[in-house]
Amino acid sequence: MVQILNDEEFIEAVFGALGWIISSLYFQKTFIKENIIVIGGIAWSIVWFVRKIGMRVYRKLKIKYKKNKEYGINVKNFTNLNDDLFRSIIFALVLCVTYLILIHSSTLDDGFSNLTINTYGLVVGFGILGLLVYVT
Repeated sequence: MVQILNDEEFIEAVFGALGWIISSLYFQKTFIKENIIVIGGIAWSIVWFVRKIGMRVYRKLKIKYKKNKEYGINVKNFTNLNDDLFRSIIFALVLCVTYLILIHSSTLDDGFSNLTINTYGLVVGFGILGLLVYVT
């Protein structure tokens, strides 16, 4: 079995997304729009801090409630390929599907003002991914 994603990686993605939302809301409220280096530095700092603090809390709660079980998405390597090569092929397939479904057919130019069917698909897909991490 090849593990594609474990529970800590999934939770880290959730906290990273939360950090990105917080930094986006911060820049909508401020007027620091002139210097892209300052914007990038502050945005990365917010994302990084939220992600690191969130992961520290998650690990502490996991230890506190004695959840030593490792959750994750495991895929059976049905080929004779090396596990790392198999994992890389699955990663490439996920990137292609993400491009075809989300990026290629979305309306990025409107600034995400309207939620499209692709946005709902992303949210549902992320929810299903979370279920797969904790169920399998």
